[in-house]
Amino acid sequence: MRILFGFIFGLLFMGFSTSFIQSKKTMDQSPGTIIKFKADISIEHFLSLLKERNLYPIGMNWNKFIIEHPKLKPDNIAENKQLKKIQSEVEKKGGLYCYYNNKKECLYVGKAKLLYDRIKSHYRESFTENNGKSYQWNAFFSANKGELTVYWIEIEDEDSRVIIERLIAYLEKPLFEQQIPRKR
Repeated sequence: MRILFGFIFGLLFMGFSTSFIQSKKTMDQSPGTIIKFKADISIEHFLSLLKERNLYPIGMNWNKFIIEHPKLKPDNIAENKQLKKIQSEVEKKGGLYCYYNNKKECLYVGKAKLLYDRIKSHYRESFTENNGKSYQWNAFFSANKGELTVYWIEIEDEDSRVIIERLIAYLEKPLFEQQIPRKR
């Protein structure tokens, strides 16, 4: 399975329709001859892979909970209540998570070694000052407050999380990435 994901990872980051250039020496060719291979892989291949592993569509086999991203900084009691809710849902698991608003729009797709720590930090960043390196996150979630649904699924292997996160983000087209594209 790791080899399959490694192959998909390579294809994903090179593009869905890519020319592979490889030096190859055969009896008919001189050393250093360049041979081009074309790999045409459609999104349907990736979609099929995710469906076979019950990872898509989001919601079918994913866990979910509702979290309130408040318009104003909550008092300690309200904040602790939300943090306990997050902790009781995801505990100390690694995996993927997706934020959706009440219009069912995908806001954000992410991965984490410890889901609790990541979702907790996003929650806290949503009502802190818009400065520093998390400015884009703060600005985005300051504009997208209220009741949000967090879908999550446990995936312990980091390589799998990276690949599946990119595939899900490609399919779901989160608003965060439309406004602030990831660096590649």
